Amino acid sequence: SLLQEKYVLRYQQSSPVVNIIVNKMNFKINYKLLPLKAHFFLIFSALAPLLPFLPVYAKQLGFDAFGVGVIFAVLPFMGMIAKPIAGWIADHFSKQKSVFLVSIVLTGVGYFSLQLVSSLEADNSSQLLCSNPQSILKICRSEQSWSELLPLLPKSCPANCSLSCTLTYQSKICSAFSLPDCKEDGIVHFSISSNLSHHDTQAVPGCLHLPVDLANTLTSTKVRPFCEPKTVVECQADCKDENIKHFVRKDWIFASLDFWIFFILNIISYSAFGVATSMGDALCFEMLEGKHQDYGAQRVWGSVGWGVFTVISGYLIDTQSSSGSKDYTPAFMLMGGLLLLDLIVSSRMKPNTSVKSTSMFRDMWHLLSTPRVLVFVIWCTAVGILTSIVWQWLLWFLQDLAITQHRDMASCTDSEGPDWVTLLLGLNMGVQCWVGEVPMFFLSGWVIKTLGHSNTMTLVLGAFGVRFLLYSYITNPWYS
Repeated sequence: SLLQEKYVLRYQQSSPVVNIIVNKMNFKINYKLLPLKAHFFLIFSALAPLLPFLPVYAKQLGFDAFGVGVIFAVLPFMGMIAKPIAGWIADHFSKQKSVFLVSIVLTGVGYFSLQLVSSLEADNSSQLLCSNPQSILKICRSEQSWSELLPLLPKSCPANCSLSCTLTYQSKICSAFSLPDCKEDGIVHFSISSNLSHHDTQAVPGCLHLPVDLANTLTSTKVRPFCEPKTVVECQADCKDENIKHFVRKDWIFASLDFWIFFILNIISYSAFGVATSMGDALCFEMLEGKHQDYGAQRVWGSVGWGVFTVISGYLIDTQSSSGSKDYTPAFMLMGGLLLLDLIVSSRMKPNTSVKSTSMFRDMWHLLSTPRVLVFVIWCTAVGILTSIVWQWLLWFLQDLAITQHRDMASCTDSEGPDWVTLLLGLNMGVQCWVGEVPMFFLSGWVIKTLGHSNTMTLVLGAFGVRFLLYSYITNPWYS
């Protein structure tokens, strides 16, 4: 514009240093591409507070590792189906922009609705055997699960479990465990601690026995509570140790309605997000009008937004949470607000879509019948699998590592984990963006030109191997 040229000319005349920098950078602002840059920044900024943390969020809701694995294994395939269908609809009805905007709306609605999913009510049935001289928490499952658990039982720190027990006129429990406001026919809540290194009680195949060394309530601690005569109480046991927790859990996660609601909402939002990013890339190439080499200069803003807001959201989640559980409300609020801004900005984009697919399946077959394209697809699939391992399980692994390290440093007195764990996870994602992804948007062209496509693809696979190998050796989550 005339105003832009006026200011650039004034600075060039006033400072020879600025003159050199402007000439080297070829300083120009393409105002037509500003909404495109803003879209990339806003959509990735919006998903950064939530998407990386979804596995650990699901874990907090009570999902086990197998259930989370099933969800995030299915999502890429659903996205793979949704993208060509949305592309066909956009081309067939000439509604590229409308499909693009609807996908942004569905992304926001789907992910925002996840906070309405309730925590799973796990069946942690157990029996508290209150007797003299030792009370014992008894949990019986299959012999196979029991044999798998034995070598994993904690040896240095006590096993801690929170109990919710139903009394049927069993007043002995109230006095033995010093329970405040205890009713002999009500539900009582307290926690127990069992130091298994002091006991050799796993003699019955299929049954885990946790001798009660300490019983804790909000107001009192009772050492080795006992009953005379023996009293048996049915309880629900929520144990802190992940291996014991997995053994105690009796229910099948796929029988839970909340699991399927969480699953379906993830399918809708993940598929919509995949469509939004794919169509955003297509619109980007259209708006670049043949200058495809400038794609990185637009897309890099998405990485900038991701790197910034993973750290911000991690900090906000930690500071707004009480000990024991994380409050992800700030992440949902950030996501909703940023996606609303993205919807407004994207509605101002004016693409000139001239290339349309007349036959989706014929075009796909034409591409896949080319050997070089087929090899590239196989390579992309391999990289996608490796990337999914990092995305879905790295933060879970680092969270477990942080909790274990914190418990060891606290001499087993704190089993809830550090207050800074979500900030650590956000910083991990931020470093990946700023140190890895953002520079590569500028260096990738030089790397490919220097090494060639085949060598570069081999280098990527090798880098994944080295990365996973190093992860297997770290004991401090901050080294990640």
